[in-house]
Amino acid sequence: MNQNMKNRGRSALYVMAGFYLVYMAYQVFKNRADSAGGEYVAVMIGAVAFLVIGAGLVGFGLHMFYKIGKEMNEVLEQRDLAEELPETEEIEETE
Repeated sequence: MNQNMKNRGRSALYVMAGFYLVYMAYQVFKNRADSAGGEYVAVMIGAVAFLVIGAGLVGFGLHMFYKIGKEMNEVLEQRDLAEELPETEEIEETE
């Protein structure tokens, strides 16, 4: 497996983990009414932490996807340009 595929898999994992943490933040926030006092504060801090970390992972994973796609497009464009260039022939100079 080449490095490009490993990076794509890693970035997909980041995005999935980020969405899961955002989902967990939603679930914790939805059930906040079951808590009271100091426990309520801890639950809210946990929900916010899950939300921030999850959103960060989603953003980072999508940014990695963008960078990988951009690099792949540059490589493909260079390959296409190299194939399109005709072989140079020696031009005879006339006096």
